[in-house]
Parts: sequence; structure tokens; C-alpha cells
Amino acid sequence: RNKPCSGTEIAHELLLSHATASSIIKQLLEINVIKIDETKSICGLGRKRVLYVLNPDYSLILGINISNLHASISLMDFSQKIIATTDLQIEKYSKSTIYDLALVSSKLLIENNKNNVPVKSVVIALPGRVNQKTGELVLSSQFDKELFSESHFIQKTFEKLFKDATVTLENDNNIMTYGEIYNGALKDVTNGVYFNIDYGVGGGIVLNKQIFLGDMGFAGEFGLIKHYDGKVYDHIDEFISLRILREKAREIVGHKVSRDELFELYNSNEEVRNLVLESAKVVGNALVQIGDVYDINKFVLSGRATNFGKDYIDQIIKSSSGLINQPEIIVSKI
Repeated sequence: RNKPCSGTEIAHELLLSHATASSIIKQLLEINVIKIDETKSICGLGRKRVLYVLNPDYSLILGINISNLHASISLMDFSQKIIATTDLQIEKYSKSTIYDLALVSSKLLIENNKNNVPVKSVVIALPGRVNQKTGELVLSSQFDKELFSESHFIQKTFEKLFKDATVTLENDNNIMTYGEIYNGALKDVTNGVYFNIDYGVGGGIVLNKQIFLGDMGFAGEFGLIKHYDGKVYDHIDEFISLRILREKAREIVGHKVSRDELFELYNSNEEVRNLVLESAKVVGNALVQIGDVYDINKFVLSGRATNFGKDYIDQIIKSSSGLINQPEIIVSKI
């Protein structure tokens, strides 16, 4: 995926014998997973050096990201180059909106697949827990209960439309943690934490360079950490998420507050600003708990809450100083 490689380079990278690597390369060529990129003579003499690359026409990948207010759909080739994208505004997920998602995905494929390359993988990222043993989505507040009246409804809907594809459901924070491992701040990091603060609160735990999912795949639900503010003892999701900050800002200004207005009020209304900075202290305290338990000192912050900016991030860092070692806290760039 990263660059053309010779058989010798592949064997060396994967610690395989030349004979084993050659056998695997031959099989992959036969089923078109890889192709010959070019043949070069070394210094113009002797045997030619054959370079192999992934075949972008082997299959297409459909990625669907479902969030609280919209869904984004991406069509990629096998080398993970994005071919086309589209977005849908969705307030609540019901059976009809899942059908709409599947049909829009099919339309995107038809309009951008002149060579009729098959879709062999559909990955759906969801803002809810996905049971790794059964593949089922656990009830989330953003989904109508009717979605759960039929087992595996979301998966079956896409399987009917994309008959040759493997359809995978995964928690959105797990997907984003994988992104940080492969392309972001957790690349080459042995142990680390991805902490996402948005409409809800979640994240992922990386241990020994692997994402830790837990027995059922529910690990990383940081919004379930408890906090006591002197009056209320509840999950931190009820103190730090954009959802709860909008609700509390509404009480301050006397009208419904949109996400964009929340950021504006943070800069113009001292009471709202103090509300947000108090929530940053709760984030810092949560990082202390996670860091102390797992002995991790690398944290990647993500989500739209990071748009509050430097003072918000600085407050989180200041409030996380209770760790044995001062943690490295950075904002995600992806």
C-alpha cells in the first residue's frame, strides 16, 4: 500500500523465506489482489527486478460513518484512495433512514464505478456499542427502538444490496482509534489512549500497540467514568459532552443553543466560558484515573470539543497533573 515492493523486500519485511514469499505472491497475482507495477533492470544488467503493488481494481471499499446529525459515505479503492464522498443530514435513525443510507450508498457506487469493480467490504461506524461476539448493535439513544426489533437489521439491509461484500459494524471510536494507530498520533506508540469529546464521550485504549476491545468489544466507553461535582454523582458524559454543555448553556442564556452558538458563547459569555472550563477540569481528572489504572502517559484528545481552543486544552493539562508522571496530551490532527 505504501510503495511498490520487490519479492525480496516482501520476504525480508515479513520474515519469510524467498520460496514462501514467491508462492504467496503467485497466488495473489492469480486472484488479482496485487499486480506487477514495473520491471526494472538493476544497473541495466542481469535479471530484472519485478515490483508489486496492491491492485486498486481488485475491489472497492464502502465506508459509512454515522454520527448524531449526519452520515458521511466514502467510496475507496483497494489501495484506500478515496474516489467519492457524500453526506446526509439525519436527525434520528430509524428503519427508513437506514434504507435511505443504503440506497444513497448504492447510487454513489453506480455513479463512480465505470469499470464495474465489485464492492467486497462495507464498514459501518456507529455511535453505539457493537457486540464483538454477535456483531449486533446495542441500543443507543440516537436510534429508534424499532431498529432493534429485527436482529441484525442494519447489517442485513446492506448485505441484500451489496451481495458480494462483507458488512462489518464497528463502534465509531474504535474506528477512530485505528485511524490514530495507523495514520495519527498513536502510530508507533506502545501504550496510549484516544479520548473523544463530542456529542457523547468515548475513546479507545491501545496496549502493546494493539487496540484493547474487552470481552464484548465495549472497552473505551470513557463517558461511563463517574464524577461528583459536590451536588451530583453521575457519568462524566453528563458533565463534559457537547450535548450537556448545550443544555446548560440554554439555562444560562434562556434559549436553545446550537453547537456553533455554543462555541460563540464560549468566547463572548463569561458564564458559559466558565461552564466549559469547569468541564475541562473533569476531563483532566478522568485522564488521571485512566492513566493511573493503566499506567499510560500518552493521550490523544479529539472531537469537536477541542475547538474550544488553547485555554480549554490547557485547563485539561493542568487538571491532569495528578498523574505520577505528567502525561503527554496532544490534540488529534486527523
